[in-house]
Amino acid sequence: MFRVRLDDKSVQELEESAESLKISKSDVVRKGIELVYKSLKK
Repeated sequence: MFRVRLDDKSVQELEESAESLKISKSDVVRKGIELVYKSLKK
């Protein structure tokens, strides 16, 4: 498990993204990490 602190704007964006994609907030975070990681490997 990993805990993070988010500002209100980031929390709102995370919640809206998860709801729109119909996935968990954890999955949104995982996808974000994957996107950043892939961009670094290019």
